[in-house]
Amino acid sequence: MIRRAIILVPGLAKREQLSVRNRLVTALEAEAQEWIVQRKDAEETDDTDAVLLTARPRSRPSEADDGTITLAVYEAYWGDLIPEWSGEAIWTRFARASSMMMYWGFGGLAGALVRRETPERMTGAILLAALLLFVWYLSVLAVLVRTVAESGLPVLDWLAPGSTAAQEAAQAAADKVQNAGKGLAGWAEMLSARAQQAAQWLVGTSLYMVVAGLVGLTWLERLANAADFSKAYLQNLPLGEDDTGVRTKARNRLLSVLDQVNAQDGPAAYDEVYVVGHSLGAAIAVDTLAEYGDPLQKTTLFTWGSPLGPLVMQDNWVEGEVRKLYDGDPGLRSWIDVAFSIDYLGSRVPVPRIDPQTGRNRMDRRFPETVEPPVPNGISRWSHRLHDSYISTSEVVMMLVEPAEKLPTYTPPRGV
Repeated sequence: MIRRAIILVPGLAKREQLSVRNRLVTALEAEAQEWIVQRKDAEETDDTDAVLLTARPRSRPSEADDGTITLAVYEAYWGDLIPEWSGEAIWTRFARASSMMMYWGFGGLAGALVRRETPERMTGAILLAALLLFVWYLSVLAVLVRTVAESGLPVLDWLAPGSTAAQEAAQAAADKVQNAGKGLAGWAEMLSARAQQAAQWLVGTSLYMVVAGLVGLTWLERLANAADFSKAYLQNLPLGEDDTGVRTKARNRLLSVLDQVNAQDGPAAYDEVYVVGHSLGAAIAVDTLAEYGDPLQKTTLFTWGSPLGPLVMQDNWVEGEVRKLYDGDPGLRSWIDVAFSIDYLGSRVPVPRIDPQTGRNRMDRRFPETVEPPVPNGISRWSHRLHDSYISTSEVVMMLVEPAEKLPTYTPPRGV
């Protein structure tokens, strides 16, 4: 009987510990229709232990050696590392938003977009995300301007609704420009006055209410927080009370479970280890496994809806971690990348470049092409439910149950 450990690394969301693991267990029981999947122990285990399942082919229910597989499902939980940003002060929020917009607006991903190096589907997703993040940033700015305008500061009297100060300043500056022959100083003064007038209009009209209200939409706030947390992860910034970076903490969570799984010996030892990273959890899985060593020989990595495509372009170290999994000796048993064709929050894992500093030549593909399962019925490409649907899609879940020999493999083209 094969013993297989499945370690789930959830995506970016503040969920209760083990809730995503329990969803996966339920899906394994319900979606693996060609198999009879049953729990060996219905009692809840503690946070670091697994839910044990047996999976038996439905076509051979009574044979002695029937290909039964024991599945132990773990969760490498890291959701508590995500800050609670909803109650932060407006000044803190504005500073955070400005830093995040600068990071993504002038980083490696933006450069790749300008150079037209991004795949077509990714380009559309990036531009859409950029537009939504700009709307979010505008809403934060609107709240800040409103807060300052209502603070009673004398120097900002021109912001008060109904004040004619901004209009008078703008007209005076325009007259000065006309009389001075449109000199540089006159233009600067006029633009400054016009900016004041625009800010007053933003504060005093219903546009403020419309824009500020957008920040309350769950999907828009979720996107902004995901972009900001991803920035913190890529830069290994501390987000808690101590100075340890969030990337280091997330890796340690997965390392702890990996060590527990690989420490089993004798009859309890696992023959196979499946690490399943969803969304940003895929980046955490790659980052952790890149230097894990000998246990990788029996480890298969699954990435579901991963953001590794854009992350590789944003920061070179991500591509370096992917390269280690290609170069590893011993290396991964396999790497199965899964992405819905219309999942704008997911991307294909790119084959790493041989040397990013000297050229664009890529390494030989070692792992299978990205698997694109059918999109679940009734889910729109614009729905956040699509990105969360990997865990409940039969074609995706079945890969965790079937024998490893049935997983997709990579066959080099003829002549290669």
